[in-house]
Amino acid sequence: MNDAASKKEFARDAAPALRDAPGGSARLTRTLLHAREAVMRQLRPHLRMHGLTEQQWRVLSELTTVTEIAASDLAASTCLRASSLSRIIKDLEYRGLIARRAQLEDLRRTLVSITQRGNNLLHQIEPVSAQIRADVAGRFGADRLDSLAELADDLVAACGGPQAGDDDGE
Repeated sequence: MNDAASKKEFARDAAPALRDAPGGSARLTRTLLHAREAVMRQLRPHLRMHGLTEQQWRVLSELTTVTEIAASDLAASTCLRASSLSRIIKDLEYRGLIARRAQLEDLRRTLVSITQRGNNLLHQIEPVSAQIRADVAGRFGADRLDSLAELADDLVAACGGPQAGDDDGE
């Protein structure tokens, strides 16, 4: 069995095993939370210097991967509750970092995109973000970091993918 197949098999089999193991699920969630916090703790001060919260940065970063996205899909891809995302969108739009419009086919749906000003802000942040990633890779090991990211992606997929509201936001 190749390496990718064994990782997918592990991710598929891990969810029930962790759920059934005494303390397994609590340990997993605690460890994942601590890992996320250890990395984000290094980035947050730089984001604050640019007037962004972590959640706002996630929204802007996600918007760089698409031309335009429905707000409901953006909530899912950034793991934010719709109510939190609504406040974030309002603030980022007011600051000229994103644009939003009603979808022509369904005026109840909102489409969101990043503006040039938003892209410019992310370009200012990127050198420090890249340095933080390089520092983490240097301490943890680039190959181990890549493997961790692949395993985390597999775990997310095995558990049904990201869902809106997975993170309380602000």
